[in-house]
Amino acid sequence: MSWKRLRKNYSVDEILNLIPGAVIVHRNWEVLYANDAAAQLYGVETAEDLLRTSVSDLMEGQSTGIIAKTIPTLPFGQTFSLTFKLNRRNGTSVTVESHSAAFPTEEGPAIMVLMRARNRKHSDRSMALITEVASRTGSSYFEELTRSLCRHLGLTGSVLAALPEGRDPSTLETLRIVSFFHKGQPGADSEIPVKGTIAERVIKDGFCLVADAQQQPDSYPCLEKQGLRSAAGMILRDTSGSPTGLLIVYSDEPMEDPEFVFSILKLISVRAAAELERKQARLKLEKSERNSRVLRERAADGIFVLDSNGHIQELNPSALSILGRKEADVLGQPVQSFMQDSEFLSESGDISLQRVRFNGQAKPRTCEVSSVRMPDGRIQLIARDISDRLLTEAKYGVIFEGANDAIFLAELRSGSVLEANQQCEEILGLPREQFLGRPYTSIFPEDEQKRVKRLFDYFLLQRGYNRGRLRMNFHRRNGTSLPVEISTRLVEDADQAMVVGVVRDITDTVRADRERKSHLTTLSLLEEAVIELDERLQVVNANDPFYKFFHSKPEELGSGTFPALIHKDFREMVASALGSLLKGRNRVRIRFPVLSAETGMNWFEGKFIAYKERSHIAIRGLIRDTTLDYISEKQRHFAAYHDNLTGLANRTRMEEDVQKAILHAESAGHQVAVGLIDLDHFFNINEILGHKMGDRVLALFAEKLRAIPELKTGLYRWGGDQFVFLVDRMMDSEKIRGLATLLMELIRLPMEVEGEKVHVTCSVGIALFPNDGSNLDEIIGQADRALNYAKKQGRFNYKFAGDLPKKAFYQHQLSIRNHLVEAIENRLIEPFFQPIVEAGSHRIVGMEALARWPNTNGLGKVGPESFIPLAESMGLISDLGRTVLEKAFRYHATLKGQGHNLELSVNISRRQLFSKDLAGTLLKMVQEAGLSPNEVVLEITESIAMLEVENATAHLLDLHQAGFRLAIDDFGTGYSTLAQLHEMPVDEIKIDRAFVQRINTGEGFRILQAITGMASALGLTMVAEGVEDLQSLGKLESLGVHSIQGFYFSPPVDADQFSLLLKDHS
Repeated sequence: MSWKRLRKNYSVDEILNLIPGAVIVHRNWEVLYANDAAAQLYGVETAEDLLRTSVSDLMEGQSTGIIAKTIPTLPFGQTFSLTFKLNRRNGTSVTVESHSAAFPTEEGPAIMVLMRARNRKHSDRSMALITEVASRTGSSYFEELTRSLCRHLGLTGSVLAALPEGRDPSTLETLRIVSFFHKGQPGADSEIPVKGTIAERVIKDGFCLVADAQQQPDSYPCLEKQGLRSAAGMILRDTSGSPTGLLIVYSDEPMEDPEFVFSILKLISVRAAAELERKQARLKLEKSERNSRVLRERAADGIFVLDSNGHIQELNPSALSILGRKEADVLGQPVQSFMQDSEFLSESGDISLQRVRFNGQAKPRTCEVSSVRMPDGRIQLIARDISDRLLTEAKYGVIFEGANDAIFLAELRSGSVLEANQQCEEILGLPREQFLGRPYTSIFPEDEQKRVKRLFDYFLLQRGYNRGRLRMNFHRRNGTSLPVEISTRLVEDADQAMVVGVVRDITDTVRADRERKSHLTTLSLLEEAVIELDERLQVVNANDPFYKFFHSKPEELGSGTFPALIHKDFREMVASALGSLLKGRNRVRIRFPVLSAETGMNWFEGKFIAYKERSHIAIRGLIRDTTLDYISEKQRHFAAYHDNLTGLANRTRMEEDVQKAILHAESAGHQVAVGLIDLDHFFNINEILGHKMGDRVLALFAEKLRAIPELKTGLYRWGGDQFVFLVDRMMDSEKIRGLATLLMELIRLPMEVEGEKVHVTCSVGIALFPNDGSNLDEIIGQADRALNYAKKQGRFNYKFAGDLPKKAFYQHQLSIRNHLVEAIENRLIEPFFQPIVEAGSHRIVGMEALARWPNTNGLGKVGPESFIPLAESMGLISDLGRTVLEKAFRYHATLKGQGHNLELSVNISRRQLFSKDLAGTLLKMVQEAGLSPNEVVLEITESIAMLEVENATAHLLDLHQAGFRLAIDDFGTGYSTLAQLHEMPVDEIKIDRAFVQRINTGEGFRILQAITGMASALGLTMVAEGVEDLQSLGKLESLGVHSIQGFYFSPPVDADQFSLLLKDHS
């Protein structure tokens, strides 16, 4: 490939023009290519002016000959460097540094030359920098290095950081600064982060050189983040090649000559690395000296440093403790003056280990002392205090010789008896001289020697087993026999392994064992278990009934404890009771259960006493089976504290639990909630379904209450149809409000009793301790007061005693009662009318008549939610209802005369529904008003219709046959079934506002889908109540609801306003 073709195909011009230097390519000394920098260096206008020029014309002196001889000898790609003077076009010359390399082409070898004018200024700056730091060492060198780099290279700052020895630099999070210079000011020693800085790049690549970060966008975000433009750095390495530090320089301006900066860093890196290495070595030495001083100060042995004449120069706290004197009283004194033997030191100062007695100020101390003469002529003396050890050895000698048991010491490997006490002669019947120094087997009779030898051999083979024990009848040389227990223990030190043997006369123990077994055999006949326990509560002895009671065998007990045989919930209690016997208590009596595969669980009663067995305390116990007694006791207790019908705790138990809860709440600062529950109209169930069915309903109602986890452990039957719940340890009263709401929702669900669905509701009164009372009677009284108030507010709700109105309210209520009687007698209760509009067209197609008391004679506003329940409780609801119906019928007839064809919806109360000849009464009132029954819709709430389904269905059938349209009001709140709706003569349903207001939630929308689907399947007209916004209206219309009623169109208004509403609407 030709040179021209190479340039054409690979855009070499563009590539080489980016090189920071002059580049020419020549073959046979003829210039084939030159970049712009070469033209500028030679002094011509364009690079084309250099083409075809002879390279020899550009050089002075012998440079051409040198290149001609050298280049042919070099392999392709290897570089040859030369400094020469370049002849410029204008007749001047300039000294340049060149780097040449040959490469092959189709026409033959060509040479590429990179030239750069030599910069005298660089040399001066390099020499000045090196000169300034050359004479410095240590910290002074580091400080001058960073300062000189910034000053001579024109940089913003420089950093010299040390790398910790032995750590992988790539794992470091921070670096310790050795020297730091920034914007003319030195920085304090500190640590800098590695991540996100230029140091991270240097550690990763080993070096870094960035001339201008803005020319390489996004390549060096760490510089841009710190407001820097350029940086250079490299890792410093010690003589072994290990990384020892980082040297980094940076600037907030581009580097004019980055190669020169980097060459300077390389030039000084060796000296900087060496200084860092020396500093780290010095730090190691200082640390070693500090550790040595610390060890000497903390040493348990006394350490004295003496001069060549034996005078004390230094000593540690342990040495002062041996002397019992202050440091000022000891320094400079000859050490012999504190010893009983003052001639113990040799002339060389070195002594082997020997005992020396120091004259301590408090009491003399015996020490083992050794010394050595140090290179500087001083003597170091180490004294170990053995006074306590000698005292222990003396005490051991007294115990060894004075023991009642025979004690001998034998070497483990050879078996030779090393030592034996005087009692060995008494028990073994042999003089000590006959077995000292002989094998240990010679102590024992011939028929027992193999058995004892196996025990010693086991010690020899398995050092981990350091104890052994066996019993035998020892036949003494005098012909007598003695029951003994031989205990052995392995003792090892650095020099040898020995066995300590103890031979104990157990004649009394054997005799006691025989007597004990005789007693156990006798007690086994009484079907009572007898056991003996050791200090670890392990079973030592037991008779046959014990193993029968605990369903175990003697070999199964092993090393297990007696409490482990008992039910896990009682183990700690039994262990604690038995432990108290070991601590001095005389006797304990405890009851505990044991799991049984036959009966599930058996109960036992145990009586235990402590007794002394030689040198230790043991436990003896008598255990009998009390399972039948326990069951009878539990049955009596259950009957005394529980209700037989529901299984709930009774009133007695409730009073005890509330008292305990109040006492605990007083000390802990908690609240206690007591709720009194009363079933609504339960007498109707007993009267209609019978008392047997009523009992079944009470039992099922109790199960409903148990379904609430928070109430499960605090439920009671107060009596009759009343229940009580208790919630203690309560910090927030809002929790009990949530429970009450959940209870109301759960009670809505019907109960199925013998195939019949029964709807039972309840009223709840709740009192809180300490807010509503300070004792049981006050709390129950306030809960009962709240319950009565809940009943007066229409039943099927809950009230808190704290929320009840005060005395002024009751006076107001009494005034309302008096005025209500007068209002009903004077027919002052008026019907208000709320429009019912057709879905889609929003045309008024009907109206619902609602009772209102507009003129209360100064009582203020009294809503229907107040005066209607009051009228029911006073027995005036029928008169009130008749007044509202008559006025509503007359107004409807007026509208009919004006040409309005509307349906009139009126509410029928429970008392009215089950009254005699309701159909006839209503038919007469309609006819007197000039209306027909099919223009009137009678609304009956779902809860009333479903409470007494059969009776209600009969009355509804009479009304339907009379021509009235029937609607189930508040549909969805009573959970009526599809079958029940199908059996009733119902024409339409009115969907309760509670479901309508939740239509914008996923769950609410799905419920309304189910309701509208069921109504469509039964062919019922659907009216949605409580519509208050356009979004809900649109969704209801999409579900196929026929009519809409709600404040979105109009609230209930009087007759005059309704007439205006009709007029405006038309």
